[in-house]
Amino acid sequence: MVSARYTTVPVRCPACGQQTHKTLDAIVRDKGLLCSCGVKSDVDTAQFADEIKKCEANIKDFGRDPGSGR
Repeated sequence: MVSARYTTVPVRCPACGQQTHKTLDAIVRDKGLLCSCGVKSDVDTAQFADEIKKCEANIKDFGRDPGSGR
């Protein structure tokens, strides 16, 4: 299992252009992006995990007072 928990990242289908939000678990489970148009695309899971971790860090820090030290 990967450490990124729940955040989704938008992924665009190269065939039809539809953007969908996927979790890392879904990408790993499906071994890539499965679009509703039927096209399966490979996804770099390491890069996808990094993007999700960045999103989660931003969520965790949201509303935190930068001067409070917390």
